[in-house]
Amino acid sequence: MPMISAGYLYKNVEQTPNWLKPGLDHVLEVCSASSCVSENTISPDDGWKHNGFGFANSEQVLIELNKKNQVDLSEARLFYYEAYEQELDSDGREFKKTSWRPVSPLPSAGVETNVEEPIASARLELLGYDVVNGEDYLFCSPLSCNSMAKELLVNEHCLFDDLASAIRATEDGSFQGCSQGIYRIFSVHSVAKQKT
Repeated sequence: MPMISAGYLYKNVEQTPNWLKPGLDHVLEVCSASSCVSENTISPDDGWKHNGFGFANSEQVLIELNKKNQVDLSEARLFYYEAYEQELDSDGREFKKTSWRPVSPLPSAGVETNVEEPIASARLELLGYDVVNGEDYLFCSPLSCNSMAKELLVNEHCLFDDLASAIRATEDGSFQGCSQGIYRIFSVHSVAKQKT
């Protein structure tokens, strides 16, 4: 299914927190697109440099933002995201297949979405697919934030293995009782650091 280039984030990836561990021994880390568990090392929205998906248009944007705060990136991991072309608006109680619509930009976007494609030599590893809700900003990833990973099949990164599973969980009511808002699906790719 078509995916749209969505952007980049540097993250401090957390190992599975104690409150999420019971029954999830295979989950080694939380690579969610939201920042509730694994925080953004550099937040593009701090400088109003976040695009319509809530990410930075390039790694360079993040590096430029970091010139002010000088955060140590030695332990941070770079991620590249793609967005599913549809989104689903829900009140948190009802999730209807008929509620899918073309994905729309976040109203808070500070810049237009114009994502720089990963360079040809970049080594991307697809870790899985995350579902994130939010309206003005990306809010939370129910798999980790709401502990839905305990009820749904996730991989070692606390993500769905495939897009079809993420779509099915979103439209079949699996996230009922989680936050209201617009539910978007992102593929999560780890970007290997280039050797110098």
